[in-house]
Amino acid sequence: MEQPQSPFIQRIKSSGTISINGSPMNDDKNEELSPYSLPLRKMEVKDSVQTKLGVAEEATRRLAEILEELESLTDPMRKEVSAIRKRVDAINRELKPLGQSCQKKEKEFKEALEAYNEKNKEKAMFIRKLVELVAESEKLRTTKLEELSKSIDISLKNFYVSKSKIGYRVADPVVVITFSWNSALSDLNDSSVVFPEDRFRFYRYEEFEAACELKGDLYDYVGHMKSVNGQTLSDSLVLDEGEIASKRHILVHVQTHDGPVMKLYLWDKAAVDFCKKFKAYENTPSVILVTTLNPKRLGGALSLCSLSSSRVFFDLDVQPTRDYLTWLGLNSDVANRVNADIVTKAETATIGELFSYMKQEGAKVAWFECTATIDDVVRGCAWYYIACGVCKTKATKGPTTLMCKKCGKAEIAGVAEYLMRLSVYDNNDQATFVLLGDAGHELTGRQASELVESYFEANESVGVDHVVPVPQALIDTIGQTHKFVVKVSTYNLTGKTQALTVTKVLPPQAPAPEGDLEENVTVPSAKETSQLGNREDGPSVGNEESADGAVKRSSDGIESAEAKRAKYG
Repeated sequence: MEQPQSPFIQRIKSSGTISINGSPMNDDKNEELSPYSLPLRKMEVKDSVQTKLGVAEEATRRLAEILEELESLTDPMRKEVSAIRKRVDAINRELKPLGQSCQKKEKEFKEALEAYNEKNKEKAMFIRKLVELVAESEKLRTTKLEELSKSIDISLKNFYVSKSKIGYRVADPVVVITFSWNSALSDLNDSSVVFPEDRFRFYRYEEFEAACELKGDLYDYVGHMKSVNGQTLSDSLVLDEGEIASKRHILVHVQTHDGPVMKLYLWDKAAVDFCKKFKAYENTPSVILVTTLNPKRLGGALSLCSLSSSRVFFDLDVQPTRDYLTWLGLNSDVANRVNADIVTKAETATIGELFSYMKQEGAKVAWFECTATIDDVVRGCAWYYIACGVCKTKATKGPTTLMCKKCGKAEIAGVAEYLMRLSVYDNNDQATFVLLGDAGHELTGRQASELVESYFEANESVGVDHVVPVPQALIDTIGQTHKFVVKVSTYNLTGKTQALTVTKVLPPQAPAPEGDLEENVTVPSAKETSQLGNREDGPSVGNEESADGAVKRSSDGIESAEAKRAKYG
């Protein structure tokens, strides 16, 4: 019969542990174990340890993943930032030598700028010195001329002597004395040498005509002015300095006593001197003296042309002008007469010849006389324009007043002037003539302003913007035959318009009227122009340049708004 196990053995089996508190001890001497329990226990402990190790490894791996995620969450752009920083460092390394080069160039630029400023200062100093020398030279020249002008004998030291030129001589002597910077003048007392007096050498029309184009001596002219750039002499005469500067010349119609009227062209410096002296006079001067003039035939008309040596004098400047001014005051009626037989007229041409001339290569602006019959007055466009009452230039409409650009006035009195188109014909051809200003008055016998005022007085109910129809005075000219002085303008030569500008209307076989003779001349040929140094050819006739633009616009169809009622001041 099996004996019951002891309590100690039973406690070991049930607990699987060995107590240390002194009751049972793990000792072979006092402990009894089952021969199969120990290996089993080892297996259990080993499995438990491996399980714990697996859990620990899994926890470690999970912690590593969490750490990596935390790092990525802390700086999500770390890789990009790192790459950009590397790129910036590389660029900085590349920019460093460029920056050094830039600093070097900047230093060189500053040095060059300082040198440039220094040279500019030196240049300004030389310019001031040059101006002083020129002023001193001019003062010396003036002083010497004043001394020479005195009726005393003078001794001259340190000068140059040369033979006079065969052509374009300005004085009779065969030698020319030229002053130098160290020339010295002194009075010569008790001289036994008799010197001929050196005076102005005046020529009249006949003498200039005989010397024309001979390239001989240059003579002086004195006389009275009839017009300046197409404007008759009056206290209201205004010189357009801008126009004169662009054209580089002034056209003056002059007359000596009761002789024929001639054209006097003042070029470049002479034109500038004319403007300065003309404006300096309180009253409009009437007498003019010009030295060393070259007589030329421009477009068939005798013309006097200034040179670089020419000098201009007016009323009281020198004794000859004072003497002539005295004569002019005593003989004004004689001076106003014009010998129409001597004044050169424009060439005569038919309408067909005018059109042929316009097509010629190298044709210049020119004036012609053309006899034609009026076929009709062109309707549907303006027959007048509003002009400045002083200079006759087209007025500009301001906010409340009329203005004149030429006079520079912001408020002017407007005057109606003719700008009408006529259909005309001769034996073979037909053309369109545009009449300007006085030409319309010569045709109708009435002023444009008079016709406009008459219309508005008879039609008080119409507004100021009403278009004035073509008056009966113009319609009555249909069928009449007249001799027209027409201008072939730049617009005609360039093909912009076929309409011809009429500057004067004459009855057939009638002589040209006195005054306003600038239209009766053609412009110099290309050869003549080149001899003048390629200067602008032809006269500047009053407001014809601006009028030609109006003619061109008229031929293209002028807006009816041009024919509005003027606001007279």
